Amino acid sequence: MEVFESVNEPFVFAIHSEWTNEAAFDLHATLLHTAQFLSAAEQLLGHPVTGLRLQSIGDGGPGS
Repeated sequence: MEVFESVNEPFVFAIHSEWTNEAAFDLHATLLHTAQFLSAAEQLLGHPVTGLRLQSIGDGGPGS
């Protein structure tokens, strides 16, 4: 997992994590500690936490 903070907007953060497959992510989303983290984050930030499920479309090299 990597955590990022916006340079231009206060209280805007992103967490990037990679999962072996969709089933692993889906299981993680149901765990108590995940729900507790999201609840605490929303209270601290003062706004809902939104999630994006993304997939890579290239190798990240030039022209990809």
